Amino acid sequence: MTTGILRFINGGMYTVIQDSGREGYRHFGIPSGGFLDRKTAGFANRLVGKSPDSPLIEITLLGPEFVISGSVHIALCGPPSEIYVNGTEAKMNKTLSLNEGDTVKISRVRSGCRVYLAFSGEPELPEWLGSCSSASLISSIVTPWAIIKKGYVLNIKNTDLQKLDKDSPNKITEITFPAVIRVMPGPEFHCFLKKDISNFFKMEHEVLQDSNRMGIRLKSRIVPNNKKNMISSGVVPGTIQITEEGLPILLLADAQTTGGYLRIANVIEEDLDRCAQLRPGEQFLLKLIDFDD
Repeated sequence: MTTGILRFINGGMYTVIQDSGREGYRHFGIPSGGFLDRKTAGFANRLVGKSPDSPLIEITLLGPEFVISGSVHIALCGPPSEIYVNGTEAKMNKTLSLNEGDTVKISRVRSGCRVYLAFSGEPELPEWLGSCSSASLISSIVTPWAIIKKGYVLNIKNTDLQKLDKDSPNKITEITFPAVIRVMPGPEFHCFLKKDISNFFKMEHEVLQDSNRMGIRLKSRIVPNNKKNMISSGVVPGTIQITEEGLPILLLADAQTTGGYLRIANVIEEDLDRCAQLRPGEQFLLKLIDFDD
């Protein structure tokens, strides 16, 4: 039985274990979590012969460095990034074979925001509520194994490369800036004046630095005409909330399951993966569509 160990010299900016998430617990107030960019994560897993929902490593903006013990196959997928094996730049979006003593360094993500590092074999990871994924703000308490920092050790067994799924689409999520994210009207869409809505969907929205896996905070503003008193209501990944000050927040996979802010719009399912690649400082447009588009 082949085995491999990834010993992390450093963890990068924000590097975590993710899988397809923990479904079935939202009624308890527990977010589903999981890959933010599902298409790219699935492609990375397929390159190492695994199912699309298998655990892998999600890297944000600046990656980690690690040393291999044993042997393992890896694939780094996503927007253009810098990956070096033993000091030599390696290719992304393809399978790489690593052996004893090899050092991998993943530097900056050149465009976009997140890349995904898949590995062959079966990681020795615990689960919480059926998932290995980090649990966002409470991850250090309930899923400490999912946060990769200096000194982290990932043990993997059965690291032989399995047969690749040739029938699955071999694509990553592509995004150019300024990006266009399509949305549909939300439950409180009617609380805003038509002229303000028109301006809101014409302006460019800048991603703020304090964005994270819970939500993307935007440097734009729309003030509701009808400041109705809201009880806490259901939200999902892709919901765009407007705070009392008129500031938009685009919710992502680790967001709360309910909220008391007005819900002006919801990102369509097809564009959710692209939201994962919106990086701080970049600008994008929201395009309002209807059911027939």
